[in-house]
Amino acid sequence: MKKKISLLCAVLLLAAFLTGCGGSGVAPVVTVNGTELTIGESYMYTLTQTDEGYQERIYRADAVGAVPYGELEANSYCADLLHIYKDDKPCVTVKVYNPDGEAKLLSLCPISELTFSMEDTHALVNGIDFSSMDSAGVKEAMAAYKLGKETDSGTLRYDDGEYKYFFRFDEATGLVNEISVEIVFGKSY
Repeated sequence: MKKKISLLCAVLLLAAFLTGCGGSGVAPVVTVNGTELTIGESYMYTLTQTDEGYQERIYRADAVGAVPYGELEANSYCADLLHIYKDDKPCVTVKVYNPDGEAKLLSLCPISELTFSMEDTHALVNGIDFSSMDSAGVKEAMAAYKLGKETDSGTLRYDDGEYKYFFRFDEATGLVNEISVEIVFGKSY
């Protein structure tokens, strides 16, 4: 009897291992003026190396003011928002992480979070243009994803495995005015 229970437990563990628990989701793709940025894979320089006029402004705040960043330590996460500008206006903010065993320039680290305002940037998320959608339109467009949270302040959160989508709405118009997409890490950096 003990052998049968042990065998059953081993089979269940193997099945859970092979199928995965909760799934990892599909990496979101944000397209900014034709340039695709895949969360967890693309780098800041992917956007800033185009001919579209984007520039990185990589600074962190400290007691003295804005201090330029250089490198990100090995196996670490940058919690500060890093800005990408176009025409001297911030259009995209990102956070990055360094999963490698050596320090890297921030612009060469994968993007872990990307936020943009619909007012400042025209972008698609997974090929969908949310710029003229209200809450009901977003719910319809995101029906394949799990609605994680809906707040009274008009924010919708969707979960897809290790990825999260946040939609914020303009109080006056009710239309999407900001979108954030991020990867949630299984380990802490």
